This record gives sequence, C-alpha cells and structure tokens, in this order.
Amino acid sequence: MNRTEIILKEPATPPKRLWLALGSFFFLAASILATRGYLDSPGPTEPIPDAEIVSQTPEPRFAPTTKQGRPGNAIVVLVEPTADRKADLYPNAITNYLEAPSSTLSADPLDPALHVARLGLERLKLIQSYTAKITKRERISGKLGASETLNAKIRRPMFTEGKATVPFSVYLKFAHPRSVAGREVLWVEGRENNKLLVREAGFLGVIPIFLDPESKLAMSDSRYPIWEIGFDSLIEKMIEKGERDQKIGRSTVEVNRWVELDQRPCTEIVIAHPEFQEGFDFHRAEIVIDDELNIPIHYAAYDFPETPGGMPRLLEQYTYREVDLDANLTEEDFQRSNPNYSF
Repeated sequence: MNRTEIILKEPATPPKRLWLALGSFFFLAASILATRGYLDSPGPTEPIPDAEIVSQTPEPRFAPTTKQGRPGNAIVVLVEPTADRKADLYPNAITNYLEAPSSTLSADPLDPALHVARLGLERLKLIQSYTAKITKRERISGKLGASETLNAKIRRPMFTEGKATVPFSVYLKFAHPRSVAGREVLWVEGRENNKLLVREAGFLGVIPIFLDPESKLAMSDSRYPIWEIGFDSLIEKMIEKGERDQKIGRSTVEVNRWVELDQRPCTEIVIAHPEFQEGFDFHRAEIVIDDELNIPIHYAAYDFPETPGGMPRLLEQYTYREVDLDANLTEEDFQRSNPNYSF
C-alpha cells in the first residue's frame, strides 16, 4: 500500500519584530497610564471631616472655645483644659500671642493669626531639613480625590549672601492607597532641567520617567506643583490669603487653644467668611498649630455651600504626622543612586 505523507502546515504567525514592537508599545502605554495618579485611584479612603457651622460673630473673638460639638470622625479633637492658661504649660508656643490682651484690641480679627503665621516663618529659619508623613486630599476639577499618604524628606533651600548654596530638595514615597503604594518621586530644584523623577511601584516602575512638574500629567492629581510642598509654602500661602482677604471684606476668627491632633498639644484657628465675596478662596479654613513644634501640622479649606444652608465642600486638606524637625538629611537623601531607593 502506498503511503502518502501528510505535512501539516503551521499557522501563520507575525514576525518576531512585530511582537516585540507591540509589546514595547503596550508596556509604554501602561507605564504612562500608571503614572497618572498622578491617576484617580479607588481604594480605601479616610473619612472627610465635616465642616462645622461657623458662628457669624464669635464672642469674644479670640477666646478659647472648649464646649463645642465636633463631628465624631474629626482629626482634631477638643480636650479639657489642664491649666488656667496654656502659656503656663508651653511658654515658648508662638500661639501664646493669641492669649495676649493686646491681640483682642486688634483692628482686624485676622491680625493676630497673621502675626502667629509670621512667627512660624521665623521658626523655620532654624530648620535645615525635616521628615514627615503627609496625608493629603484635594478636590481637582470639581472632583474630590482619594486620600493619599506619603513619607516625605524635605530639605529647605539655604542661601549665603543672597546666593543659593543648598537647593530645595524633595523625596517622596507613597504608602496609601494600595494603587499608588511604592511610588517614588525625587525633585531637586535646578537639577535635570528642573524635572521630577518618578518611579511607579511594581513592574510598571522598571523605567523611571522625568516629568515637567507643571505638566498635565504631573498635575493630574495635585492642586500644586512639587515646589509648593512643605511648611514654608503652607505658611506663606496662609499669610498671602490672609492679607488679601483683609482687603476684600470682614472675616470671623475663632481660636481653640485646647485641642489635640494625634494626642499632640495644639491650637486651632478657624477663619471663616460668612458671606461670599469675589476673591475669597474659601468659606472656612481650619489651621492647627503644634504648640511644641511651633508649626502648622494641619490645614483644611472648605468651599462655600452650593445651596443656601448647605454643607461646605472640602477643597483641600493636609495633615503632617510623625514630624522630625531634627532630621539630619544629606545629599545622598536626594540622589537617585541612594541604595534605599528604587530608581
């Protein structure tokens, strides 16, 4: 019997070069999308502290308030006084100025708060670098994003005879939520054409990328560019907004000297604009100053209600925890070659 050999034809496949090209394209696309979180990320979030109703005319304007209801999930909690004057417990606190009789005679209720902010800037001149765990939540393009927590190393710029000898430097590593945990960001003013170095977590971070800090991608989940991070910018913005608001209209100021944040002794200053006027950035702002560190460790701002009598919407919130003002950061802390980093 004659046997006929049947040869099975292999299915046609694209050339290997095509597969490599497609693979490279999808990898690059995935890396860019992942970097957007710079992405809106679902996942666990912290509850939003409710905006409390603000008294139209707090009386007296600068007196401590201790009997006031607060939402149960608030970050800042009121505590019972343990002395007649808080200045007796923390004599070096810059917020003691709010207890001084002269502050109640101010022509404008914002004057004492602005004075304390300027004292805070003077305090920063003694600090070269610091570390902190920062939790932030921001409303961007009308949408409130997820709460994000990141560990920060920040080196303040230093000047000698008007010349910058140490550039402003920032290293960030994200810890929460899970979708961004592990992301690293490095920025040193003037280095790499002033660009951010970003490395995503996991396999998407195989290739770190450089970004313009003000580019659409870098700003997709942040209200401010990276050089506005830290205590200097936070205090400077408070002063800038306060001085501008004084020119626009009257504000109300409430001071709560007996509050705690993470069981740390603090003073809370609440600034409100009862009525909307063109130029006001917020309806209510809450500033919490650590009475031992003499720096603001919490700031939250709320927009005017969309309807009369409605609840104000959270615009932005920043909380600094585990602050170390004596961190001895070196040049290696801001080098991508640092063995503790994954760039």
